Amino acid sequence: MSDQSLRVHTAEFKVAALRRLEAGETLASVAADLGVARQLLYKWRNAFRAKGLAGLSAKRGRKPKPRAAAPAPAGDPPAAGSPQDRASAGPPQDPAAAATAELAEARRRIAELEAKIGRQQMELDFFRRALQPTDAASPQRPVPPGSTRSSRT
Repeated sequence: MSDQSLRVHTAEFKVAALRRLEAGETLASVAADLGVARQLLYKWRNAFRAKGLAGLSAKRGRKPKPRAAAPAPAGDPPAAGSPQDRASAGPPQDPAAAATAELAEARRRIAELEAKIGRQQMELDFFRRALQPTDAASPQRPVPPGSTRSSRT
């Protein structure tokens, strides 16, 4: 594997690259300057368009597969630490664990809202550019003075 494929880029690095693209630099020049593949810049741009800042997280690779628990004998109750026991226990009783879960939920919500803001900003930029007047559109020409109406009825 090449050194380039092992690099992990921070979200800030990705945002800086996308800002350069937005400012009008060519994708090829940004890729060459930063030492990344052009396809990677395309992926970052598409991820940002789809999910906003949350799409640029530095996470890599596949998610680990959950381990399959060995089935318990039919007559035995589930062990205290088994998934069935944890699922039926409800929210954690420990205040620190509850605060950690609440913080994780708040961070997830913030990432979701940032993604929504990113999508809305892109839509606003698109419509702002689409609604700008162009030089090609000519105003209606006034009727030249001295013209008469057609004699045909």
